[in-house]
Amino acid sequence: MKYLTAACFYSGLLIAVVLYILHAKESAGENFARDRDGQKFEDVPRWEDFVEREGKIYDPKTNQPHTGFVALRYGNEGLALGHCRDGMLDGTSTSWYPNGEKRSEHTYRQGLLEGLSTTWYANGQKISQGQYRQGKLHGVWISWDERGNQIEEHTYRNGVRSDR
Repeated sequence: MKYLTAACFYSGLLIAVVLYILHAKESAGENFARDRDGQKFEDVPRWEDFVEREGKIYDPKTNQPHTGFVALRYGNEGLALGHCRDGMLDGTSTSWYPNGEKRSEHTYRQGLLEGLSTTWYANGQKISQGQYRQGKLHGVWISWDERGNQIEEHTYRNGVRSDR
């Protein structure tokens, strides 16, 4: 059993979820995933089925903030699966390229980025890595080129670059 987390930026929010993958089929149009209860990806509520207000997503039928899985497929760019608590993101999230390579991994707390954040090129090399604190860049951030050579390193404090 493979372990997968996935996420994606959509309309200003990043959706996130932890899934256990029992079966995955790679192709631009079809990705099948099952969570630990055996629910298929296509059975998970879709992002576009919810209403976004004031930084939260709401169930349009009940008008309540959504808690649970959310799915988003964004063209041929990859797969996003998310989990919300009270309409906001919470926990570790990871997105994947259509080829199955990891695209990003982030941690959220009550809808804000918090902790380690890493992004990768489709070839598996890191693009960038650093920390967030209460939704703002904080600490050392490093960037690499597609071959894995470090190209930048900057330090941030509460979202402001402090190494200039």
